Amino acid sequence: MEANILLVEDEPLSRRNLAVLLETEGYRVSEAENGEDAVELIKDMAFDLIITDLVLPGSVNGLDVVACHRRVSPGKGAILITGFGSRPLEEKALALDIDYLPKPIDLDELLLKVKILVAR
Repeated sequence: MEANILLVEDEPLSRRNLAVLLETEGYRVSEAENGEDAVELIKDMAFDLIITDLVLPGSVNGLDVVACHRRVSPGKGAILITGFGSRPLEEKALALDIDYLPKPIDLDELLLKVKILVAR
């Protein structure tokens, strides 16, 4: 079964490159450029995994997106990516059972995390 992944990233080139990488690996990818659009997609469709940037335009950030996803699809995975990483943020993400990747993203590490999380 193909996994459905929601990719939330406001930088169009990064979003498209990551989507192509994931699609090449056989995943179905939906894209959102902000948290508000992501929340609407989550309400309309079940996702096996959310990959989201932390800082997004608008009033809904990556942690808000993950919280919405968890309400709709309890137990499903999430990966938080950010260029504004810190040890406290990483610890907060891990405490919330959110995988964490700092930017620039190690693509091999991303693919490994995706494989593990969609297999849950």
